[in-house]
Amino acid sequence: MVGFSEMKDKSKNKRNSKKNNLLRNKLIAQAFENHSKGDLKTAEKYYKKFISKGFNDPKVYSNYAILCKESLRENEALDLLIKSTDRYPDNPESHAIISDILRSQGKLEEAQFSIEKAINIKPDVADYHFNLGLIFIGLRILSKAIMSLQKAILINPNLIEAYLNLCSVHMDLSNFSEAESSIKKAIKLDPNSSIAHFNLSRIYMELGKDSEAESSVKKAISIQPSFPQAYNSLGIILKNLDKPLEAEASTRKAIELKDDYVEAYYNLGNILRFIGKKEEAIECTKKIMKIRPWSIIGSFSLNQKFEIKSSS
Repeated sequence: MVGFSEMKDKSKNKRNSKKNNLLRNKLIAQAFENHSKGDLKTAEKYYKKFISKGFNDPKVYSNYAILCKESLRENEALDLLIKSTDRYPDNPESHAIISDILRSQGKLEEAQFSIEKAINIKPDVADYHFNLGLIFIGLRILSKAIMSLQKAILINPNLIEAYLNLCSVHMDLSNFSEAESSIKKAIKLDPNSSIAHFNLSRIYMELGKDSEAESSVKKAISIQPSFPQAYNSLGIILKNLDKPLEAEASTRKAIELKDDYVEAYYNLGNILRFIGKKEEAIECTKKIMKIRPWSIIGSFSLNQKFEIKSSS
């Protein structure tokens, strides 16, 4: 037979449990709400209070770690995530965030180990395979990078970043047909992606299709007018199309947007030499050597400078 005092204790424990659950849920709600609004200071206060009360939730640990990462406190984020994985070893998100931090720190082998843990726990998350692909790109294991990026696309056919990176890998391997196919899929998903149109122009340049390259890079510029790399690339294309004055104007625009753009000064020097402005070409060389005294490009241009002097 249960005594009165025992019944009272059970009732009290039940009330305390209910009170703790209400506090727990309130702290989570407040933390997540402030985090989503960008009020990181207030969100952190609630995360800390939640943990200090002895409450546990893998989402709190991962979100708090993300907050620390956003506040450039990566080591603190890693400490939280390690505690989380000790308590919740089967929570894939914690392993994925650990991988992301390690990748940003250049610890690619460790990052690979962590993201593969996340994939083993939850294999149907496109972002996990995408991130593994980025790690393989960093490790220069390009065949595996292709496989991971393709897996990400298989899970999420609308993941434009996967197509963009897949294009870059294929370009590195000189698989221009595959690169073209990937980048056109990216453009279909987002016709206003300036980087996609720019990369398509680079592929056309490699294939010797300068007219198509000109059209694509101009599309990139129309979407993003402050795109120095696109203007520089357009300058090269226009020179190839025997439009040196337009090429000069485009390359000068690249330099206007990025004053320390060594490659643009080099290309401008080539264009100026081509149209007979040899002294201005020498000034481009001087600018390269000032920005990057150890530059191979600058040294090469300096040799051309001496050749100009000796022939004049």
